[in-house]
Amino acid sequence: MPTTSIAQFFVVVRDAASLELQQVPVTAALQDDLSSEFMDQMSNLLADKRQITFSPSYQPDADELFIIQRYALPSFLQHAVTSPDHFPELQLPFTPNGPIVKAILVAFPPGRGGRPQYLFQHFDRRRILNTQRTLIFRGGEFSRLEDPGVVIGDHLDAVIQGEDLIFHSFRLTSQFLPLHDYFEAATDGDIRDFVSHRLFVDGKSDDVIATANDITRKRISLVLKAGTLESAEATPERLQAAAKKFELDLKLKGRPGKRRVVFPSERSEVRLMLQFLAESLYTGPISGEPYVANSYRRLN
Repeated sequence: MPTTSIAQFFVVVRDAASLELQQVPVTAALQDDLSSEFMDQMSNLLADKRQITFSPSYQPDADELFIIQRYALPSFLQHAVTSPDHFPELQLPFTPNGPIVKAILVAFPPGRGGRPQYLFQHFDRRRILNTQRTLIFRGGEFSRLEDPGVVIGDHLDAVIQGEDLIFHSFRLTSQFLPLHDYFEAATDGDIRDFVSHRLFVDGKSDDVIATANDITRKRISLVLKAGTLESAEATPERLQAAAKKFELDLKLKGRPGKRRVVFPSERSEVRLMLQFLAESLYTGPISGEPYVANSYRRLN
């Protein structure tokens, strides 16, 4: 059993070269409370669940969990339990100008004869309290919330126990942990489904199939399994605007309200679009230049 009093609190943020950790400073009393709460949530996550080997094409039932054995601990987690002071503290926490938080993490060092544990809650901006619309009762009257506030969830989304990653939703977990090495490459049928998606027009499936290597096929599989194209945010106009930040010129075709993205014809353009859709691109925080995540190679 891990020792809750030395649990470490972090947020997983998408910043600079892909995913990073930032410390979340908490009071000693809150540390104890949250440690116990997260341990209870882990028990609830794992209780009475059947663990099955991860398969991207399978949607687990409510009483099932995916497990990836011998999961390679991502580099950004390597020192979370041994050297927590190695990580910077969260700046501008949970504000419009703060980092993009993908998950809340509580990291427990191994107990005697035990193993480290990493407990994750998926996080999105709906958990951030709006200071303009949040009222607090203090001194006998209500006033507006002046400092940043956040709501902690009531359940965990993923746990790493030793070398085992256990989770329920691929779509959520892939947002804060790298999973692309653990799923199968897209089949020819998957590629046809991708190219013929309602968001695209003028796509040539046979050309994509003929030139798709293993990396391209895995990225297509990632986009399909993550449901990226099904998101309400993934409109042709929004995709086009967001892509411009990465020097990706997505063309639109059709009349207003019926526009679709013209599927790229060049292999290099298809590759860049897939990196964009898989959220493998970022903008350098200082230079403003576009980069490929997990490297510092500027896009040409």
